[in-house]
Amino acid sequence: MLFGQFYVITKVFSTEQGKCYSQLQTMREKADYNCNWTATRDLVKPMIERAQEIIDKIKILVEL
Repeated sequence: MLFGQFYVITKVFSTEQGKCYSQLQTMREKADYNCNWTATRDLVKPMIERAQEIIDKIKILVEL
C-alpha cells in the first residue's frame, strides 16, 4: 500500500496509524463490495477517534 510505503515507513505516520488506516480501508471496501457485510456500531465506534487523529494530521501536513 502506498500510504505505508510513503508515510509509515518514512515515519510521517506511526505504525499504529498505518494499521488503523489499513483497517479503515478494508472496512470501506467490504462496505462497498460485499453485500453480506455490515458495519456495526461496535465495529465502527472504536475507530472514529483514531480516524479523526489521522485526519487532523493530514490537515496539518496539507497546510505546510
